[in-house]
Amino acid sequence: MATSAPTMQPTDWSPQIPGRYCATFNPDHADGIAGHFGLQLHNNTAHYWFHLDFSNSSSTTCDFASGLDYHIHSTWTASTHSGSGSATCNGAGGHYDPDLACGSASQEYSGLCAAIGRAAAPYNCTPEMYSTGHYYNCEVGDLSGKHGQIHPVSGRVFTTGTDSPPYVDLTPPYLYNYKTVQLFSHAWSSVVFHCGSERIACASFLPARESSACAMMPSIPVPFDPEFLTEDQKNVIRNNNNTAIALCVLAVAGVAFIYIVLYIQYQNEKKEEARMRELRDIAGVVGELGGASEKA
Repeated sequence: MATSAPTMQPTDWSPQIPGRYCATFNPDHADGIAGHFGLQLHNNTAHYWFHLDFSNSSSTTCDFASGLDYHIHSTWTASTHSGSGSATCNGAGGHYDPDLACGSASQEYSGLCAAIGRAAAPYNCTPEMYSTGHYYNCEVGDLSGKHGQIHPVSGRVFTTGTDSPPYVDLTPPYLYNYKTVQLFSHAWSSVVFHCGSERIACASFLPARESSACAMMPSIPVPFDPEFLTEDQKNVIRNNNNTAIALCVLAVAGVAFIYIVLYIQYQNEKKEEARMRELRDIAGVVGELGGASEKA
């Protein structure tokens, strides 16, 4: 029997607040899979929250205990808002990849990635690489590549819980790309869960105002709260800030040095001009004295 989603009161996932999107898994359309996946975009970060129950799924080949991969995908072609298996989920296209990390599952793989010669390059996205600041090794939509696979809390139930912090992503989907191809990038439209290479569940994102699922999600900090960063991520931000400060200091020092050099050059030119003027005056006096002597 399926484990029901936890009962929660609506909090700050208000339909009036932009940047919040929810994907709902309807068991009638998704092979018995029930639950929600939500994301909140704010201040150049994303928070992810989910509760998924695969207990009533007819899948007999997936070892759920080994974990699931999950990604944000670029398209959605189904007439329903959720589905399961390749028949529906293949319509979700490839991974959302606006920064062209160019893994083999990237929506851009055979297009822009091939055009700039990156399709043949190795794709090295792991949680270890990502947590130490190698953000652009990863496709924006490769959530399990960035944060690791998700594992069940019991049986076939996967959840972030209602008390634990939601996942924090420092390279979130771009808000302007929601179901919109813009600025040379494909859109982001859906979330897909994989068991190995098989796409076992998928759903399209809807804005908070169009999804009752958003009202069931727990409170997520707004504005972005550094409390929910890992220590490695905090260190990366500190290092980036220190680097930015150092570059600013170097830039100011460089400008000051150039100013000093130009000022010294200007002063030297003035001194040389004054010396030449003095020599001309002396030469004029000497010439006048010489002319007076000849007359005498």
